[in-house]
Formats: sequence, C-alpha cells, structure tokens
Amino acid sequence: MTLFAGLVAALLAVGKPGLDWRWLVLAITGITLAHIANNLMNDLYDTQVGTDSASYPRALYAPHPVLSGLVTRRKLLTAIIAVNLADLAILVVLTLVRGWPVIAFALTGFVLSVAYTAPPLRLKKRGLGEPDVFVVWGR
Repeated sequence: MTLFAGLVAALLAVGKPGLDWRWLVLAITGITLAHIANNLMNDLYDTQVGTDSASYPRALYAPHPVLSGLVTRRKLLTAIIAVNLADLAILVVLTLVRGWPVIAFALTGFVLSVAYTAPPLRLKKRGLGEPDVFVVWGR
C-alpha cells in the first residue's frame, strides 16, 4: 500500500518543475522502509507488553515471527535498528537536497509510529490508533 501511495505521488509529480527522479525514488524507498520498520516495531512492542501472545486470535491463523520462533526478539530488534538506520541515511540525503521540511515530516512519522504501539503512550490501546495511522499513512 505504501509503495503504491509513493507511485501515485510520482504520477502526480510528472511534469512538475523541480522533479528529480533520483530523489523521488529515494523518497519512495524511504517511506517503504519506514512502513517496514513500523510493522517490525509493532511486533516487538506487542510481544513486550503482552498484546500479542500465543492465545491472541491473530496467532491462530498467522504465525507471529517471535511467538512462532521464526526469529528471536534480539534478531527482530537488530532488523528494526538496521531498517531505521537505512531510513536515517535516506533522511540525511533528502534533507541535504530538499531542506528541513523532510526532517519535520520524517520525525513526526517516526514518533507517531513508535507511539502507536510502544509504551508509555500505546495509542492503539487508548482509542487513538486509527487517527495515528491516518496521520502517518493516510488511510
């Protein structure tokens, strides 16, 4: 879904002044990695706080990466760090070529992504998950 949102943005940008395909591709890569990081962090924090457990309904039809033993919590954390570092590198490059609004956009998305599931806010447990998702992902 995120990839397609980026591709729609690309279609809207075609023919506009200042369009540079290198930065557009990098931005689409960045938002896709951000979504991957978001999903990984959600799995990590939901197991940490007990939202995801062996008795959780989703675990009955879809294997949870940690609960099913596919990966350890340590490996999941390593993947989260790696993906976020890749996104940080993209953030630096895009900020250098497009300016500070990139930082504001990216950091707001990151903070809200973490706040969605991580303690102490855990917005999804307070009835604020859907507004958070709408602000970050637009759906």
